[in-house]
Amino acid sequence: MGKNRNYMLQSLLDRVQKRVFAEAVLNRPTNETVLAKELGVSRTPIREVLSYLEEEGFIERKHRIGIKLRKVSLQEAIEIYEFRAAIEGLACYLLAGNLNEEILVKIKNANLQLEYSKDLMDAGEKDAAFHEIILENCGNRYLSKVAKNMRIITTSFKILHNIPDNSFKDGLPRKLRFPHVRIIEALESGNPRIARKMMSSHVMEAKRNTIRKFRAAGFK
Repeated sequence: MGKNRNYMLQSLLDRVQKRVFAEAVLNRPTNETVLAKELGVSRTPIREVLSYLEEEGFIERKHRIGIKLRKVSLQEAIEIYEFRAAIEGLACYLLAGNLNEEILVKIKNANLQLEYSKDLMDAGEKDAAFHEIILENCGNRYLSKVAKNMRIITTSFKILHNIPDNSFKDGLPRKLRFPHVRIIEALESGNPRIARKMMSSHVMEAKRNTIRKFRAAGFK
């Protein structure tokens, strides 16, 4: 019963996060009542999930305003990208020595799905799915949880600052997919050090791109 409840809460947590992100893209808050209605559940589990998100520092709840993403500074985003580079690189290091055909196929399929992204939000979700497969199969469950939480914060940063990204028109899914190919090749080679290097470099490049777009948009 406990495991079933945890699974249901995790599923609801993921759905609530997506709804909060979607509303943030439109620059509008949401609330418990709206979320409960949209997701087809009672307000009690919604309240539980929102309390967790607030305690973890992902959202802010204000009376008469509603639920919004917490403000994230550029410095915080930079530090989190650097942290992600370290832990996701470690995940690749661990996985490279224990990769089997089933996991490899899942990773390759997740990467190919980027080609069929409908928009930037969809591409972001498919990109996250690629990273999560690696994290969930690296053999260290703590890495997966921590990295997922860090990704929420970097995504919040980009949404809150409305960092422009018009590259979807020019094939953003392809641009995302090709760095992943290098990571996959490194994992397939069975060389942990190269696998770690490829993933760390990929995340650090994402950091540089985010800083560049942030400053090009006129922020300081």
